[in-house]
Amino acid sequence: MNWWKNNLSDKAVKMLCKTISQRKLTCGKEVAKFEQKFCEMHKMKYGVMTTSGTTALMMAGLALGIRKDSKVIVSGSTWIASAQAAALLGAKVEFLDIDKDTGSVKITKEDISKISKYDLAILVHYNGREVKGLELLKRTKTKIIEDCCKSMFVPKNNKGWIGAEGDISCFSFGMFSLLPIGYGGFAATNNLQHYNQLKRIRDHGVIRGKNEIYRQIGLNGKPTDFVASLAFANLNEIETRKQNVKKINEIYFNTLSNKYFKELGKSKVPLLNDTICKEPEKTKSFLASRRVPFGLFHPPLNKAKYFERAELNNLKTAYRFYKNGIHLPCGPSQNINKIYKIAKMLNKNFS
Repeated sequence: MNWWKNNLSDKAVKMLCKTISQRKLTCGKEVAKFEQKFCEMHKMKYGVMTTSGTTALMMAGLALGIRKDSKVIVSGSTWIASAQAAALLGAKVEFLDIDKDTGSVKITKEDISKISKYDLAILVHYNGREVKGLELLKRTKTKIIEDCCKSMFVPKNNKGWIGAEGDISCFSFGMFSLLPIGYGGFAATNNLQHYNQLKRIRDHGVIRGKNEIYRQIGLNGKPTDFVASLAFANLNEIETRKQNVKKINEIYFNTLSNKYFKELGKSKVPLLNDTICKEPEKTKSFLASRRVPFGLFHPPLNKAKYFERAELNNLKTAYRFYKNGIHLPCGPSQNINKIYKIAKMLNKNFS
């Protein structure tokens, strides 16, 4: 048993094989087909598929004018790629702590004067937990990238999905996602100008034609048709995968003693079960002795010393959750009976 399990269906693999057999290997019609379908489902006007969530973040930063010495502020508790994407573009990166109740960034009126001094905010809806207060930041000149790499198809107030408030939203199609293809990403927007820039940036910033024009700086972010066909097939399984991760989360937090185990925030689509332990080291030792695998929270991003101003940011809440949090076995393809057994076993020994 692995702590994370996310399989590809036979139907999806067959579609992948069919596309390869037809020699559809470059960025062509299958990519365009997936882009249109994903945007329709996610209720966004425009979208560009690319090679990873990190590439999508870099493309979004370039499209929004991030260059050397731009000032960027990032959610301080997430995967390191959210901050690295900005740093690779030469930006000066700082961090925001997360809210103790939601486990995600919460922007208040008091925060606006500070955050609005930055050129860009990369705000992470981590693991289905929505960033609060985006409507306040939208009134400022600060550009917004919504990092939805672990929050795909997460409902927002029963009206569409999160990811439609900022300038550009970025998604990941890695194996830790509802739409696994190995590696892949997506940048979505409702702004036509941003969309046109994203398309050029994905192709080295070049305008193609009889005479090629080097319009802007860019990179090679073009995906292949065969991974796009795999992604398209997986779109049909989104709801099943969502229901599976919700079921696993319910089993844990309806079974475990809330004296020892608590859910971090309330995720609408709990891709991972963010479990805060009263006795984390004892819990880890117990699970290890029973050969039950588990995952760990990411360290706060100011632990990366290569960010020049990292130590100036106090990420006290992010650090506390990092020290006390674990991810019990989860993922859309886990065996539900095994999840029940693990939850009961923990409850028997920690109650």
